[in-house]
Amino acid sequence: MNIESPILIMHRRKDKIAPFWMEKKMYELANEPKYSYFTESDNHMMEYNENLVETLKEYLKNLN
Repeated sequence: MNIESPILIMHRRKDKIAPFWMEKKMYELANEPKYSYFTESDNHMMEYNENLVETLKEYLKNLN
């Protein structure tokens, strides 16, 4: 990928609309710095929880 800014890839493994392998491949190909948030149990709509908040904080902290 030609993206030079930090990137956050978020996806749900049980998503029936967009296959998980697509997001996983995007993450693998992305340049550093890169962050991911992959959940096991969420479907297409991601649950808002403390793990999500912490991932977002870490990503946003590194945008500067």
